[in-house]
Amino acid sequence: MTRTVPNPGGTAPAPDPAGPQVGNVAVADAVPRHASTDASDRMAELLSDLRSVRRAARTVTGRLGEEAVDGVESACKHLLHRLDLGVDHTVVVILGGTGCGKSSLFNALAGMEFAEVGAIRPTTSRPAVCVWGDGTDRLLRWLGVERDMWIQRDSTLEEHIKELRGLILVDLPDIDSIAPGHCETVNELIPLADMLVWVTDPVKYADRSLHARYLTPMREHEGSMVVVLNRVDTLQPADAASVLEDLTAQLARDGLTQAPVLATSAVMGQGVEELRGLLARATRSRTTSVLRAATQLREVASGLRNAVGQSTEPIAASREWVESAQAEAVEALRAFCGAAAAVDALAAGLEPVSVAPPGMDQVRVVLLTWLQCVLDRVPPPWGPAIGHTLASSQNICARLSEAMDGVSPGPRPSWLARLMRRGQVHRERSLRFDLDVCERLTAVVSRTMTAPTLAVLEDWAATQATLGEVLSRAQGPGSRSAESGPRGATGGPD
Repeated sequence: MTRTVPNPGGTAPAPDPAGPQVGNVAVADAVPRHASTDASDRMAELLSDLRSVRRAARTVTGRLGEEAVDGVESACKHLLHRLDLGVDHTVVVILGGTGCGKSSLFNALAGMEFAEVGAIRPTTSRPAVCVWGDGTDRLLRWLGVERDMWIQRDSTLEEHIKELRGLILVDLPDIDSIAPGHCETVNELIPLADMLVWVTDPVKYADRSLHARYLTPMREHEGSMVVVLNRVDTLQPADAASVLEDLTAQLARDGLTQAPVLATSAVMGQGVEELRGLLARATRSRTTSVLRAATQLREVASGLRNAVGQSTEPIAASREWVESAQAEAVEALRAFCGAAAAVDALAAGLEPVSVAPPGMDQVRVVLLTWLQCVLDRVPPPWGPAIGHTLASSQNICARLSEAMDGVSPGPRPSWLARLMRRGQVHRERSLRFDLDVCERLTAVVSRTMTAPTLAVLEDWAATQATLGEVLSRAQGPGSRSAESGPRGATGGPD
């Protein structure tokens, strides 16, 4: 099976300004008519956040380059594609190690023998799919499921079939399989699933590969997870309760404190109805795929925010230190061009005075001082980004030469003015000259250093604000299993 799937995290066609879109489909079309208002609201909020993250990524790309937003664009495209396929169907994947009985559990949920069962060696070599309902062809093609590996349950005579309508149940290869391609298939399909059912057994429930490779890294997705302790029929009731308690404690150490934990026996049918009911509720809610996509988007936004760095000071504070740096740069250039000495001479009534544009080495000193100030205040990668936007020393020199051309203190005051006003006339003349020089220098510094610095800082602040809003909304309902309520280790033996 050949499939190219980005990790959950990227970008899609620009949304229509007329309203929220999923790809080229409006939210009103993406959410089914029978979906709850809550589903529509969640979809609209998620699409808004997707646009915000993409906008932030474009800003970052323009300033820091594509390597800073690696994977963001493809991840957002992946999420938009999933939402474009609609929320009428919920993709649930069953995962577990060799011999834990996940294929048997799949068959028990499906109510028929379809997935291959094996107790010792990996038997599931290709994903097997059971579909309740119709209209799933596009979604199954997106999942990459081969046509001969899925079966449809469309009878309306059996109650459990009716209540599971819209469910797409996928039995994946073993997560600990050493067979070529099995782990790759698992890792490709995990990001595409709306819900993950992790199946283990009394022998493998503490297996490091399950916890370290999958459960702990995916703890932020526990709102889309169910953990099943299967094959409890092989234990005495007291032992089964003890193992279930130990598994729950292990999950808590993994950071999963709310994901439902069920005890089942696929062979005896124990706990199967409870698991089926949980899947039915998730499918019926029409929000499972949206919640899973929202969690994936939170990971993308969080990763992007970490990549671009964070600042604790508002943009107003940044403006203050940039303006202070501008004043220092102007003062340094004023001294380098001889204006400070000329002003003192004019105030003393001395003639003539002259100023000259600063030289290349002097401009380099001012520019390096500015860059050091920036690097002291702005963390990477934004500091170097500011450096790339500043004008070169040659450009600044050329602008200073143009700005200082023709600068002059003006004609010498008449003898009568000097006689009547004595030193005041010289002071006024020196102040006018100093003001003219400083205005010219300030204009050059503002264009070549201040404005580019502030533009990057404003982009940085806007990016942080955008990602902060997305992540703050993520702390509301739906984050970290807010939907699932308190964890309950259920389904244990009587």
